[in-house]
This record gives sequence, C-alpha cells and structure tokens, in this order.
Amino acid sequence: MLQLKTVVIFLRIFASLVLKRTFVSILKDVVRASKETVSTADLRRFERLSWRAKKVEQDVLFLKNCKAFQVIPKFLNFKIPNANSYDAKSIRKRLLRTTLQKLESKLKQLERETYQIKEDLRRKIPSIVWYTFIVYVTENIRKRIRSVIHIHEKKMSALTRNVQLPFTASETITNLSNRKFKEEELNLLQNGLSFGIPPPPPISLTR
Repeated sequence: MLQLKTVVIFLRIFASLVLKRTFVSILKDVVRASKETVSTADLRRFERLSWRAKKVEQDVLFLKNCKAFQVIPKFLNFKIPNANSYDAKSIRKRLLRTTLQKLESKLKQLERETYQIKEDLRRKIPSIVWYTFIVYVTENIRKRIRSVIHIHEKKMSALTRNVQLPFTASETITNLSNRKFKEEELNLLQNGLSFGIPPPPPISLTR
C-alpha cells in the first residue's frame, strides 16, 4: 500500500514537471523514443482526434439537455414557411432528434478512430514516454473543453430562462403498462430511450 502511494506521488510530481515543457519538445522526445516508428504527424493526428471526440461529446450532451428540457437550440429556431406554430414546433423537434442522432453517430466514429490510433501508438512508444505524452494531451484538452462547457451552459441558461424544467420522472415519463417501476428505473428512463452505459473498450491481445 505504501509503495502504491509512493508511485502515485511520483506520477503526480512527474506530471507537473511534464506540463511545464513545450508540446514541441515532448513530440520530439516521443518520436526519438519510438526510434522514428512514429511521426510527429501521427501524434498530432491523435491529439486532434481526441479533441474532436471530446468536443462532439459536449455537443451531444447539450442537445440531449435541450431535448430533455423541451427547448430548441438557436441554430434550429429558424422561420419555417407555410407552417403554423404547432407544425413548426413539430418540425424543429424532429430536426433536433435527427441532429442528435447524427452527432451520436459521429461521436462513435471518432471514438473508434481515436482508440485505434491510440493502441497503435502505445505499442510503438515506451511506457514512461507514452505517459508523458498522454498527460500533456489530456491536460491540454481539459483546458480547452472548459470554454466549450461554459458556452453550452450560457446557451442552456438562456434557452431555459422562461421554461419550467421537468425535474421529476412523473413529469417526463408516461407509463402505459401495468408494471410499477422502481425509482432507479424511472431515473434511467428519464434520460430517454437512447440512453445507455457504453461498454468498455475491447482488450488488445497483442503487444
């Protein structure tokens, strides 16, 4: 147990030192450590894919919140010709669902691509050097994603300003069956029928 705590402390100190270096110098070290089996372009591509996946993940969450709170995001709230208010609302809801489905599909694709290139890079790079690279990329993405979350929060706050938000399951779920659901089940159903816990990534059997 003491050894584990020592390792954790060491990694934290190491990570803080890593973050003081420039990304260019870290990239050079990684390429050198891989004996040039990995290029700077490969590492940059992984960084870009990781960022795009996190960005799309936040966009999906924003649209899910819009759907749950029954509000239409500004980019879909355009004028629809030859449609009364009821039809326009129905069309916008359908567009919201379609946009959300497309983004979810895009997110899955990005996650697959990111995982594949991550596994390929990890096999070619020594563990400690790989850890250095991952620490830097993860922290950089965390800083950038903060601004995205802030923007989404401001948008959601503006959209829901005059809306009564459905906080309880009874306000969002209509049970047409004879079955009585447990509170935990209702809390899950409240997230929508497309909600689910993603499975863990497949374990690589090759090293």
